[in-house]
Amino acid sequence: MNILVIGQPRSRSHFVLHSLADFYGLENLMEPYKGIEDGPDYLTNIEQVTRELLTKQNFVCKLQTSDISGWQPAYNCFRFEMYDSVYITARKNITEQVASLLVARTYDSWGHYPANPLAITFDSNKHMFLLEEIKQDNKKLNICKKQLIENNIYVKTLYYEISENWVKTHLENATTELEKSNYDYKKIISNYSELEELVSHHFDELDII
Repeated sequence: MNILVIGQPRSRSHFVLHSLADFYGLENLMEPYKGIEDGPDYLTNIEQVTRELLTKQNFVCKLQTSDISGWQPAYNCFRFEMYDSVYITARKNITEQVASLLVARTYDSWGHYPANPLAITFDSNKHMFLLEEIKQDNKKLNICKKQLIENNIYVKTLYYEISENWVKTHLENATTELEKSNYDYKKIISNYSELEELVSHHFDELDII
Protein backbone atom coordinates (compact mmCIF):
# COMPACT_ATOMS: atom_id res chain seq x y z
CA MET A 1 0.00 0.00 0.00
CA ASN A 2 1.29 3.44 -0.98
CA ILE A 3 -0.33 6.64 0.30
CA LEU A 4 0.30 10.26 -0.66
CA VAL A 5 -0.59 13.38 1.31
CA ILE A 6 -0.78 16.60 -0.71
CA GLY A 7 -0.79 19.52 1.70
CA GLN A 8 -0.90 23.27 1.96
CA PRO A 9 1.30 24.97 4.56
CA ARG A 10 -0.38 25.16 8.00
CA SER A 11 -3.05 22.58 7.13
CA ARG A 12 -1.86 19.83 9.52
CA SER A 13 -0.56 17.77 6.63
CA HIS A 14 2.31 16.47 8.78
CA PHE A 15 -0.18 15.36 11.43
CA VAL A 16 -2.17 13.44 8.81
CA LEU A 17 1.03 12.01 7.30
CA HIS A 18 2.35 10.66 10.60
CA SER A 19 -1.07 9.35 11.64
CA LEU A 20 -1.47 7.38 8.39
CA ALA A 21 2.03 5.94 8.71
CA ASP A 22 1.39 4.85 12.29
CA PHE A 23 -2.06 3.39 11.66
CA TYR A 24 -1.13 1.35 8.57
CA GLY A 25 2.42 0.52 9.68
CA LEU A 26 3.94 2.12 6.58
CA GLU A 27 7.41 3.56 6.08
CA ASN A 28 7.20 7.34 6.36
CA LEU A 29 9.29 8.89 3.59
CA MET A 30 8.31 12.39 4.74
CA GLU A 31 8.76 14.95 1.90
CA PRO A 32 10.86 13.41 -0.89
CA TYR A 33 10.32 16.39 -3.21
CA LYS A 34 11.25 19.01 -0.64
CA GLY A 35 13.86 21.55 -1.70
CA ILE A 36 13.66 20.98 -5.46
CA GLU A 37 13.98 24.46 -6.92
CA ASP A 38 11.54 25.59 -9.60
CA GLY A 39 14.23 26.28 -12.17
CA PRO A 40 15.51 24.85 -15.47
CA ASP A 41 16.20 21.41 -13.95
CA TYR A 42 12.94 21.21 -12.00
CA LEU A 43 11.14 18.63 -14.14
CA THR A 44 14.25 16.46 -14.44
CA ASN A 45 14.75 16.47 -10.67
CA ILE A 46 11.07 15.75 -9.98
CA GLU A 47 11.15 12.80 -12.39
CA GLN A 48 14.30 11.45 -10.72
CA VAL A 49 12.64 11.41 -7.28
CA THR A 50 9.52 9.83 -8.78
CA ARG A 51 11.59 7.04 -10.37
CA GLU A 52 13.08 6.28 -6.95
CA LEU A 53 9.62 6.16 -5.37
CA LEU A 54 8.41 3.76 -8.06
CA THR A 55 10.95 1.22 -6.81
CA LYS A 56 9.44 1.23 -3.30
CA GLN A 57 6.38 -0.36 -1.72
CA ASN A 58 4.36 0.14 1.46
CA PHE A 59 5.15 3.78 2.18
CA VAL A 60 3.49 7.09 2.83
CA CYS A 61 4.91 10.44 1.78
CA LYS A 62 3.94 14.07 1.43
CA LEU A 63 3.91 16.50 -1.46
CA GLN A 64 3.78 20.12 -0.34
CA THR A 65 1.96 22.52 -2.65
CA SER A 66 5.03 24.76 -2.62
CA ASP A 67 6.95 21.90 -4.30
CA ILE A 68 4.53 21.87 -7.25
CA SER A 69 5.60 24.28 -9.96
CA GLY A 70 3.20 27.09 -10.71
CA TRP A 71 4.39 27.45 -14.31
CA GLN A 72 5.91 24.14 -15.44
CA PRO A 73 3.71 21.14 -16.40
CA ALA A 74 4.77 18.92 -13.52
CA TYR A 75 1.58 17.07 -12.57
CA ASN A 76 2.17 13.97 -14.71
CA CYS A 77 5.74 13.77 -13.37
CA PHE A 78 4.46 12.76 -9.93
CA ARG A 79 2.90 9.54 -11.30
CA PHE A 80 -0.09 9.63 -8.96
CA GLU A 81 -1.11 6.19 -10.22
CA MET A 82 1.53 4.61 -7.96
CA TYR A 83 -0.63 5.49 -4.94
CA ASP A 84 -3.57 3.51 -3.62
CA SER A 85 -5.04 6.58 -1.96
CA VAL A 86 -4.34 10.30 -1.71
CA TYR A 87 -5.26 12.71 1.07
CA ILE A 88 -5.43 16.42 0.41
CA THR A 89 -5.09 18.78 3.37
CA ALA A 90 -6.27 22.38 3.25
CA ARG A 91 -7.75 25.00 5.49
CA LYS A 92 -11.23 26.52 5.16
CA ASN A 93 -10.48 29.54 7.34
CA ILE A 94 -7.99 31.48 5.22
CA THR A 95 -7.67 34.25 7.80
CA GLU A 96 -6.47 31.75 10.38
CA GLN A 97 -4.13 30.19 7.82
CA VAL A 98 -2.52 33.56 7.06
CA ALA A 99 -2.24 34.27 10.79
CA SER A 100 -0.58 30.90 11.35
CA LEU A 101 1.89 31.58 8.54
CA LEU A 102 2.69 34.99 10.04
CA VAL A 103 3.50 33.48 13.43
CA ALA A 104 5.58 30.68 11.89
CA ARG A 105 7.55 33.11 9.72
CA THR A 106 8.03 35.64 12.52
CA TYR A 107 9.47 33.05 14.90
CA ASP A 108 10.92 30.78 12.20
CA SER A 109 9.12 27.96 13.95
CA TRP A 110 7.23 25.46 11.79
CA GLY A 111 6.86 22.41 14.00
CA HIS A 112 6.92 23.80 17.52
CA TYR A 113 5.09 26.78 18.91
CA PRO A 114 6.29 29.60 21.18
CA ALA A 115 4.27 29.62 24.40
CA ASN A 116 3.30 33.28 24.37
CA PRO A 117 3.84 34.90 20.98
CA LEU A 118 3.87 38.68 20.95
CA ALA A 119 1.36 40.67 18.94
CA ILE A 120 1.99 40.72 15.18
CA THR A 121 0.56 43.18 12.67
CA PHE A 122 -0.47 42.08 9.20
CA ASP A 123 1.15 44.58 6.84
CA SER A 124 -0.51 44.57 3.41
CA ASN A 125 2.64 46.04 1.88
CA LYS A 126 4.77 43.16 3.17
CA HIS A 127 2.44 40.21 3.58
CA MET A 128 -0.02 40.23 0.65
CA PHE A 129 2.10 37.56 -1.04
CA LEU A 130 0.81 35.09 1.57
CA LEU A 131 -2.73 35.46 0.24
CA GLU A 132 -1.53 35.06 -3.33
CA GLU A 133 0.40 31.91 -2.42
CA ILE A 134 -2.66 30.39 -0.76
CA LYS A 135 -4.78 31.22 -3.80
CA GLN A 136 -2.24 29.52 -6.06
CA ASP A 137 -2.11 26.55 -3.68
CA ASN A 138 -5.87 26.12 -4.00
CA LYS A 139 -5.59 26.08 -7.78
CA LYS A 140 -2.86 23.43 -7.58
CA LEU A 141 -4.96 21.28 -5.25
CA ASN A 142 -7.94 21.48 -7.58
CA ILE A 143 -5.81 20.43 -10.55
CA CYS A 144 -4.42 17.50 -8.54
CA LYS A 145 -7.82 16.39 -7.34
CA LYS A 146 -9.35 16.58 -10.79
CA GLN A 147 -6.53 14.44 -12.18
CA LEU A 148 -6.87 11.91 -9.36
CA ILE A 149 -10.60 11.57 -9.92
CA GLU A 150 -10.11 11.15 -13.67
CA ASN A 151 -7.63 8.34 -12.96
CA ASN A 152 -9.97 6.61 -10.49
CA ILE A 153 -7.60 7.08 -7.55
CA TYR A 154 -9.20 7.34 -4.13
CA VAL A 155 -8.87 10.91 -2.88
CA LYS A 156 -10.10 12.47 0.35
CA THR A 157 -9.96 16.16 1.28
CA LEU A 158 -9.24 16.71 4.96
CA TYR A 159 -9.69 20.27 6.06
CA TYR A 160 -7.69 21.49 9.04
CA GLU A 161 -10.93 22.12 10.89
CA ILE A 162 -11.99 18.44 10.79
CA SER A 163 -8.73 16.49 10.39
CA GLU A 164 -8.16 15.80 14.09
CA ASN A 165 -11.63 14.33 14.61
CA TRP A 166 -11.35 12.40 11.33
CA VAL A 167 -8.11 10.79 12.47
CA LYS A 168 -9.63 9.85 15.83
CA THR A 169 -12.61 8.27 14.09
CA HIS A 170 -10.96 6.57 11.11
CA LEU A 171 -7.41 5.93 12.30
CA GLU A 172 -8.18 4.73 15.79
CA ASN A 173 -5.19 4.56 18.16
CA ALA A 174 -2.86 6.24 15.65
CA THR A 175 -0.34 8.25 17.64
CA THR A 176 1.85 11.21 16.78
CA GLU A 177 3.90 13.61 18.88
CA LEU A 178 3.07 16.54 16.62
CA GLU A 179 1.47 19.30 18.62
CA LYS A 180 -1.28 21.77 17.79
CA SER A 181 -0.88 25.41 18.72
CA ASN A 182 -4.46 26.14 19.85
CA TYR A 183 -3.65 29.83 19.45
CA ASP A 184 -6.34 32.47 19.58
CA TYR A 185 -5.13 34.41 16.56
CA LYS A 186 -7.58 37.23 17.23
CA LYS A 187 -5.39 38.04 20.23
CA ILE A 188 -2.10 37.63 18.36
CA ILE A 189 -2.79 39.47 15.10
CA SER A 190 -3.28 43.07 16.22
CA ASN A 191 -5.40 43.97 13.18
CA TYR A 192 -7.17 40.63 12.82
CA SER A 193 -10.49 42.17 11.73
CA GLU A 194 -8.69 44.10 8.99
CA LEU A 195 -7.03 40.90 7.80
CA GLU A 196 -10.37 39.08 7.90
CA GLU A 197 -11.97 41.74 5.70
CA LEU A 198 -9.05 41.66 3.28
CA VAL A 199 -9.34 37.88 2.95
CA SER A 200 -13.10 38.12 2.33
CA HIS A 201 -12.48 40.45 -0.62
CA HIS A 202 -9.54 38.47 -1.96
CA PHE A 203 -11.08 34.98 -1.91
CA ASP A 204 -14.25 33.45 -3.15
CA GLU A 205 -15.64 30.75 -0.88
CA LEU A 206 -13.00 28.03 -0.66
CA ASP A 207 -14.01 25.01 -2.64
CA ILE A 208 -11.49 22.23 -3.17
CA ILE A 209 -13.53 20.13 -5.59
